[in-house]
Amino acid sequence: MKERIKTQKYLFSKRAKIMTFLQAEGYTGEQIGQIFNIDKSRVSRLLAKEKIYKGLVKSMLSDKRAK
Repeated sequence: MKERIKTQKYLFSKRAKIMTFLQAEGYTGEQIGQIFNIDKSRVSRLLAKEKIYKGLVKSMLSDKRAK
């Protein structure tokens, strides 16, 4: 079960990175939402939490390297 949770956090981070890239390319929150089939308010909440996901993934990867 723990492995699945770690994988999901990694996928959340990837999704946030893709959304950040799309935003930098000039796509609106509504357009990004259409791509991911979510509403634009959810897009803005996910983009706001991108740094949290990034930190979680870094810590997960460092744990794997230490083993």
